[in-house]
Amino acid sequence: MFILKLCGIIILSYLLGSLSFSIIASNLMGKGDLREKGSGNAGLTNALRTGGKRVAVLTLIGDTLKGIGSIYISKWIMSAESTPNAVKWGMYAAAIAVVFGHIYPIFFRFRGGKGVLTTAA
Repeated sequence: MFILKLCGIIILSYLLGSLSFSIIASNLMGKGDLREKGSGNAGLTNALRTGGKRVAVLTLIGDTLKGIGSIYISKWIMSAESTPNAVKWGMYAAAIAVVFGHIYPIFFRFRGGKGVLTTAA
């Protein structure tokens, strides 16, 4: 059951990481695709530079929450596991998968940000 939960955490965290809030926020606010402007990166700096302060704040909040959220979800999933250090392994897997999903998002043709903000979270 431990391996099954761990695989589920990895998949869920990767999909959560694939939500690029800079791209979503800029499209919702009518600024277009950030990857076609400025540095071409879908990160916080380019969101601020090309999308403005509102897009940057939404990116900051979204990318931070997806990093923290994946850790808490993994803790919740692994909390009932009897395997030693199961919660730690779940948290490590979630952290790596969410950052990998941010850098290579499946929803945006594997072109994401650098993962600095999500890693820091």
